[in-house]
Amino acid sequence: MIHIRDLCSSMRLRTLVVLMLFGVSAYCQTKASVVYRGSSCRNEAGPIAPKCLASNEGNEFTAASLISNSRYYIRVQSAMDLSISGFALRTQVETTGPVVVRTYLVGADVLGAPDPNKILSRGSVNVKKKFDWYMAWLCPAVKVPANDIVYLAFDNPNPGILESTAKTGRDVVHYRQPLPSGGMNGPFTGKKWVYRVRCGAECPALVALTPPRYGNGQDFVIEVQNGTPMGYGATMFGFSDTNFGNYTLPIDLSSLVPSNNPNCQLQISIVQGNGHGIDPVGKSRIVIPIKNKGLIGTKFYVQTVMADPNTLQFVNTQYIEAIIGY
Repeated sequence: MIHIRDLCSSMRLRTLVVLMLFGVSAYCQTKASVVYRGSSCRNEAGPIAPKCLASNEGNEFTAASLISNSRYYIRVQSAMDLSISGFALRTQVETTGPVVVRTYLVGADVLGAPDPNKILSRGSVNVKKKFDWYMAWLCPAVKVPANDIVYLAFDNPNPGILESTAKTGRDVVHYRQPLPSGGMNGPFTGKKWVYRVRCGAECPALVALTPPRYGNGQDFVIEVQNGTPMGYGATMFGFSDTNFGNYTLPIDLSSLVPSNNPNCQLQISIVQGNGHGIDPVGKSRIVIPIKNKGLIGTKFYVQTVMADPNTLQFVNTQYIEAIIGY
């Protein structure tokens, strides 16, 4: 049996000519496509985002140790719909610091336990020696229906951070998973986890309004969203998301300036960049005509960096992988 998908790669001419008579050759044309990859970062101070959920936030801190090289999952459930954009823990570095703590919003399995394969959103935060609240913004913001179970998760590095728990208050269920690939442990009860959840703020985003199609009237249109109103940005184009010259991608841009937001990354190589303004509602539209038929099948990548009044002075969007086609 001959499969059409095999013909597109092997190009068995005689069979293909016969199939063309029946109009099947259209299957072999490269289809324009867009895939969203990577992650955004935002101002560590964050846009104004109201506190929508909290646990034991006014109670006395325990100062207990956590197991290093482990991912902790703290169970959260609300009677109201939420749009979670970040969470804060009250903690500090146990020994020396600061340390980068990777954070996640994780979905639950059918039994209500955390599902490591359901990472809904990601972020990170620098935790210092000072005992304080440390806010980790998550991108993208996630809409969580009322009564659904999700987990505030974080990777405890080595050296690690102290428990964000209180001596008195409400017990909160948690789980623990040894990294990098250990099995899930839990549920554990008896810990009075302390956290604040923030809702409502969106992350900078790069959105494809049309696919990258060849032909007249088939412009590739992308739009920056949730940028700094009346600011400016640079949209970059490249042909790799693994290497940029001698550097391996992604490149941690926050290493340039000490920051509470180490999630800002250059995730593509740069062949060309185009500067543009951001309108009063935080958007900017870029139109890319595709007139050269020889570009069909070309894969390229797009990412935007925008000026922002934070420590780094910028934020970045996630990136787009695009293939030019019909």
